[in-house]
Amino acid sequence: MKALIFLSFLLFHSMCVFSIENQIDSLGLKQGKWTEFEAHPSKEGLSISDLDDGESNYEYNYSSKRLDVYKFSGVYKDGYRNGVWNIYSDSNQLLFAINYNKGIIEGQYIGYDDNGDMIKCYISRTVKTKVERYTKTGELKEAYYTSTRTLLEYIYK
Repeated sequence: MKALIFLSFLLFHSMCVFSIENQIDSLGLKQGKWTEFEAHPSKEGLSISDLDDGESNYEYNYSSKRLDVYKFSGVYKDGYRNGVWNIYSDSNQLLFAINYNKGIIEGQYIGYDDNGDMIKCYISRTVKTKVERYTKTGELKEAYYTSTRTLLEYIYK
């Protein structure tokens, strides 16, 4: 009896410790928990210019000399990113927490800029997105509305 309890405990413990990641199903679709790495040119700086329609245009100046590697961690369902995906820097610092719905960014988005200020918004495809920027101490620094299209272009750069 003790041996059976011990084996049950061992089996349960090993299932918890060794979670399976990066799985592809029989249809070739990504499923379950995934960790991915992507390399992007280093950002030298950010320039923001106002457009004629009152929107802001965000543009990064990239360095061709260095690549930044980002770690993406989240869940795939039927080949699409689903739920919260965390994006980490090469030093394992959380940069973004982005919600996906069937592969599309939708819902809460939390990011951190180079100064450590938190950027928080709720992305909707149907209404303008309210963006809030907080200081490291949690005080609201600024709040503004922007089009979802402009915000998504900024995120994807």
